[in-house]
Formats: sequence, structure tokens, C-alpha cells
Amino acid sequence: LSTPPVPTRPPLKVLLVEKVVGDANLVKAAFPSSWRQWRVHHVVNAAEALDYLGVAEGRPAKSTPPDLIVVGFYPGDPDAREFIERIKEDEVLRCIPVIVLIRSGRKRDAMACYALGVAGVINKPADMGDFIEAIGGIADYWGRIVLLPENDTDGPAS
Repeated sequence: LSTPPVPTRPPLKVLLVEKVVGDANLVKAAFPSSWRQWRVHHVVNAAEALDYLGVAEGRPAKSTPPDLIVVGFYPGDPDAREFIERIKEDEVLRCIPVIVLIRSGRKRDAMACYALGVAGVINKPADMGDFIEAIGGIADYWGRIVLLPENDTDGPAS
């Protein structure tokens, strides 16, 4: 018996908001290693992300909305919190799943993110291999298992 071919789907777009360049590079490397193609656009702060999405002062978006937003979250830094709040207030963008990467591992930080309405919180593993594996899990889950908003024209989820 042969396995049926995986249906061809267009690449999914990820907006990565991450201040730590090394972590951003690992995320960008891990997403394409999943079975589905991903296009990762990296910005380093909320202002750049809001500008990219067209939320900053009513400017037009520089691209169509992403399928997924991944945000590095650092306790005590209001940048990520304010960005998530702005996304969740926007009528068009609020449906985009937001995944938060935290390094603290503290439940309090995770709960603060969930209170903002994020879809998931991932603790950044210290080991590079574990980090890439965690991002690969995100890519697999959101790219293969979940039917994303505005992405249901490709047929049923498999």
C-alpha cells in the first residue's frame, strides 16, 4: 500500500516579532523544516509589526495579513503586551492566532499572555535542538492539523 500524496497548499505566512536575533534565526530555520512551506517575515519590535500589518496610524498594510503571528514575550517589557492588545482590538487581525514564546517558564507570565487572548504560550527551551523541535511542533500543528482562519479555500484539513 502506498500513502496518498500530501495535497499541495500555498505557503503559510508567519509574522515573527522577536527582539533576540539568535532566537529569530532559529525560528526562521525551524519553520521551513516542517512538511509545509512557510514564509517568515521577521520584525524586531511592535512598532515595525504594527506598521507591517497596517495598524500603525491607519497606514495601509505592507502585505496581506499573516496566517500566524509568533511573538517573543519578555516580562516587564510592555512592547509585546501592547502589540498583542492592538492585534486583538483590530476587527480583521483578531482572528489570526498569536503564539507567544517566553523564556521565563513562569506560569504567571503564561497566564498574562493567555489573558490577552493568545492561542498558545511556548516556553523557549535553552537547548538549541529542543528549541528547533518546539518550533517544528508549532509549524506542524498550525500548518497541518488546524484549519486557520481565511485559509479554508484549500479544501478540508487533513
